[in-house]
Amino acid sequence: MLRKAPALEAKRSARAARARVKVTQEKEREKRDEAAYYEVHGVDTRAELRRLWQLPIGVEYRQTLPPHRRNRSPPITVRNRVAGAGTYGVAFTSQHRILINRIQGQDMMVVCDTLCHELAHILTPTHGHDRVWKHVYRVLFEQAWAIKSAPVKNRFVSLHKKLVKSEEDQTAPGDVAGDLEHGALDDGAPHEEDTVCTDQD
Repeated sequence: MLRKAPALEAKRSARAARARVKVTQEKEREKRDEAAYYEVHGVDTRAELRRLWQLPIGVEYRQTLPPHRRNRSPPITVRNRVAGAGTYGVAFTSQHRILINRIQGQDMMVVCDTLCHELAHILTPTHGHDRVWKHVYRVLFEQAWAIKSAPVKNRFVSLHKKLVKSEEDQTAPGDVAGDLEHGALDDGAPHEEDTVCTDQD
């Protein structure tokens, strides 16, 4: 039987232990990097998208998708963009994936609004900004945040502004939502903060 020198055995054990520590540290670093990649202004976009995917309206409408897309939330890509350049997000409906832009000046609710907007496109891939898409977008927003909203064209940013103002005025968000009149969010004028979606085939 071959015997190993104690000193050599100790060196090998120490080397193996260092290797295990290094692998563990690499895995932890990868997890931190991954979390930082998906984090946009305090929102874990991947986790939030998965949450939206499981809401009742998401479960209902994803049954209309091709079978291979019904049981998985769309992959999400995050990239950095300069303020004023491009859009907040893009839904690639034919590829079943979403891109979110990390733009300076955004806040948490705008990011969550963008996710609702783009996911509504994924769930209604052939509807553009028609009534079906508007319904899914609105209900996603309501179910995600327990907020009763008013009809809109393609954005909830104005509602978000009203909700922020209600907090400043110490008014319950439900009261503000109840005060919104039909079409109050659709003033017909473009806003810098508008969530814009570009569908690409």
